[in-house]
Amino acid sequence: REEGERQARAWRPKAERESGIQVKIGIGVSTGPCVVGNLGSEQRFDYSVLGDPVNLSSRLEGQTKAYGVSILIGEATRQLSPDFAALEVDL
Repeated sequence: REEGERQARAWRPKAERESGIQVKIGIGVSTGPCVVGNLGSEQRFDYSVLGDPVNLSSRLEGQTKAYGVSILIGEATRQLSPDFAALEVDL
């Protein structure tokens, strides 16, 4: 987590300077069972991931702007990360 956040913070000023567009990043993280793999037919494969944690991660990412934060995590992820500080929010 820290390395990814550090790289994003280092990349952002350069991207904003070069594009003239303010860049904001939101990340949603959830933990749980998923199905991962190639889905589709012989004519068209699509590598994808399906499951409730995927949907929750998407919803969490969508709420980062409303809460003014870069990262929101689900309860299952929080329980697996007891050494990290976390604040509870209502979604």
